Amino acid sequence: MLGYFRRHRAVASLVQGALLAALMTLFLAWPLYRSWISANFLTFVMSERLRTTQLLVEFTGCWALWSAILYWRGGAGAKIYAFFLFFEFAPAILCRAPSGLYEYACLCLFPACWTLLACMLAQRFAGAKRLVGALLTALLAAGVAQYIVYFVYIVRYGRRLGSNTLMTILGTNLVEARSFLLDQFGLLPTLMSAGLLLSLIRLLRALIRNCRSIKSPRRGAALLCLCAASALFCRTKAASYSNLFFDFQKGYRQYQTALDSLEKAHADPQRRLEDLKISREGRGEVCVIVVGESASRRHMQRWGYRRPTTPWLCSEDAETQESLIVMERAYSCMVHTESAVTLALSQFSNYDPRVLLRLDHSDSSFMFTGIMKAFSLFEILKGAGVKTHWFSNQEKIGAYNNLVSALSRSAGEQEFVEDLPLVDHKNGHQDEELLPLLHRALERAQDGESHAIFLHLRGSHWSYRNSAPENWPWLPRVKGNKLLSRELRERIDAYDRSLTYTDDLLRQISEILARSKFAVSSMVYFSDHGEDVTGVGHNFDAFKPVMAEIPVVLWLSPEYRRRYAATTARLRANSGRIFTSDLICPLVLGLMHVQYANAVPERQLTSEKYAVNEQNARFWEGRLLRSVVPDL
Repeated sequence: MLGYFRRHRAVASLVQGALLAALMTLFLAWPLYRSWISANFLTFVMSERLRTTQLLVEFTGCWALWSAILYWRGGAGAKIYAFFLFFEFAPAILCRAPSGLYEYACLCLFPACWTLLACMLAQRFAGAKRLVGALLTALLAAGVAQYIVYFVYIVRYGRRLGSNTLMTILGTNLVEARSFLLDQFGLLPTLMSAGLLLSLIRLLRALIRNCRSIKSPRRGAALLCLCAASALFCRTKAASYSNLFFDFQKGYRQYQTALDSLEKAHADPQRRLEDLKISREGRGEVCVIVVGESASRRHMQRWGYRRPTTPWLCSEDAETQESLIVMERAYSCMVHTESAVTLALSQFSNYDPRVLLRLDHSDSSFMFTGIMKAFSLFEILKGAGVKTHWFSNQEKIGAYNNLVSALSRSAGEQEFVEDLPLVDHKNGHQDEELLPLLHRALERAQDGESHAIFLHLRGSHWSYRNSAPENWPWLPRVKGNKLLSRELRERIDAYDRSLTYTDDLLRQISEILARSKFAVSSMVYFSDHGEDVTGVGHNFDAFKPVMAEIPVVLWLSPEYRRRYAATTARLRANSGRIFTSDLICPLVLGLMHVQYANAVPERQLTSEKYAVNEQNARFWEGRLLRSVVPDL
């Protein structure tokens, strides 16, 4: 069969085109079938037919304008340019970019410049075909890949990649990326995307090999210079619509700025702490701060969910309920782990006057730089004489590759479960492996020492099924909405199962503290963000209120409640008020009775002056919380 196609090139081209068209159809139809395209986009297309027609006319005009520059054999220019323009226009159209021939013509300059350059290189350097071929392949792969990434992301989340998302991508790892792709998109769409990319690259290489040289070399050089100059001139406009390279470059620059700020700020920690005038009452105390992952209180029985996902929090035992203080209206400060956790563990917050006075939210490095320059919770506790420990069941990417890992380097002791031998080979490391580390820290503590022990959980991270041991029991199936697919019901079951595992882990931590040598002990549990279990999970670019609804739970030992009766009373009085996770830092300092110079009582839950409410509660970059979560 291969020999037949080699002899009949026309038939081979038709077959290749048909297969590519079929793959494209499947690629576009699959999200529709799985209801991945939002109703807003469908409504937009159906309600604005005139606008859609106008876009098609402009699309055709731009294609005719720029394809006239090139001289291709057998209409190959039309084919390759159609693909380039499709992937260039798709993000702009889906993002409702301003309509206009000039804007779209600017967007065409980049693929036009690349294509023309490829043609000239293929003709001028025929003696170095392998080198030129490799360069062209890399160039074409980068060009086509960025449009596929944009198109898939927009179809999935309804908008283009933002700088916040890009900075989160820079802080992720291979395991999280693999879980994200398979859980959010599925194996079949992921393989289809890879197949589409490879098919397009192969087609583009074939088209370049068959291209004819431009009749006039001078004219070709002039056109190339014109394209390059125009592209540079219009770089800002083109980048503002759909260019992954510029977006990634911007995100990387912001990320690196934040890390540089951390290194500079922590160069002389002792000198930094002098201005805080830190003091503390009490000795021989311990506080365990449990940082959860992707836990939504909408799926917790303690907050009204119909399934028994929190048996310990809902326990009828009188002593347990006396020890617990549950925040009824807690919200995350951001829906990405890196942003939410670093903000929670630093003195910087969305309530900072520098944030509230800032009008431009396009540069996310402002927030991360502020976090890195501010005092971390670890620094303040160490300045108060409290020994700090950071034990994590999430992967460390490197000392300064991940902002959470970088911030936690301020802790006196840092250890990651991934460095321990693997017990559950199917589901990976589990959160219960943090308990021996907690035991060890408590046993090694000297009399009179105070300790703050941070436990960073894997929690309910993707994939939900792997967020609990293989032998962990499943909840009884509840007859639900018949409109939910089997896949969604299984996803909900797996997520709820992971929450029961976290609830039991909190129970074990409280029992460990109750049996420890520390009579005055406390625990704070909060999740970094919530989760849209039946939707996109968590993503700032596709925000839903459920992504910000988190559990915040405090556990206080009997001796703590006796010694600090006034603090306990204030915490109970404030438990029904709004609380945001970027106020975790002052909460922990208040629990451990650490005084410092720039404390703000109105934002400290342990204070009788606590004044966060529906009118002034804040979200990421100083947004009013009620603007993103209307039903407070």
